[in-house]
Amino acid sequence: MEAVRTTARDELMREAERLFGSRGVEAVSLRDIVRAAGHRNESAVQYHFGSKRNLVDAVVAARLQSIEARRVAMLAKIEADAATLDAGRLMAAFVEPLADEALNAPGGEDYIRFLAQAITRPGFDIVVQIAELNLPGMVGVTRYLRALGGRVPVEIQNLRERMAITTVVTGLASWIAGGRRIPRKRMTRELIEAGAAILTARRSTTKG
Repeated sequence: MEAVRTTARDELMREAERLFGSRGVEAVSLRDIVRAAGHRNESAVQYHFGSKRNLVDAVVAARLQSIEARRVAMLAKIEADAATLDAGRLMAAFVEPLADEALNAPGGEDYIRFLAQAITRPGFDIVVQIAELNLPGMVGVTRYLRALGGRVPVEIQNLRERMAITTVVTGLASWIAGGRRIPRKRMTRELIEAGAAILTARRSTTKG
């Protein structure tokens, strides 16, 4: 079997993911990334990505493609089972592929740590990022979960999605950082239940 060729762009993304995850997006310079990737040209990031922001977006998007393959399959099974009203199964289609990537794929823990940093970065909007990528699995899961949450303004729906995604990602990152003391099955269930509760909360009757 022929080995997959690693390009300079891939190397930069991998080192960016690792450094961003361990030190934080703001604390890492483009020079740090270039040197970690073993390149002499300090303009390598600008050449391949144009800017640090574009590099962050690219790292987010790269793993989401493989995560989506699993999510699409899970969503198809939910639809085949006529289970689109099951908030737990829908949320599992979001949580489980992400957890599997973090725990099974090479560099997966770095990605989760990086993603936890990125989604709390000023100016980075994970809901907009996902919408721009037009990921069918994520779009489908979100659509069904929104319907379960009742009729609320779009801005509230978007807020809930940000809250749910942040809860899942930072929860997973905290679990990894804490040495995985909680059994994986229990941790996954807690994240699924928390995310589903946020996204399907009925509108409060309290004004303001």
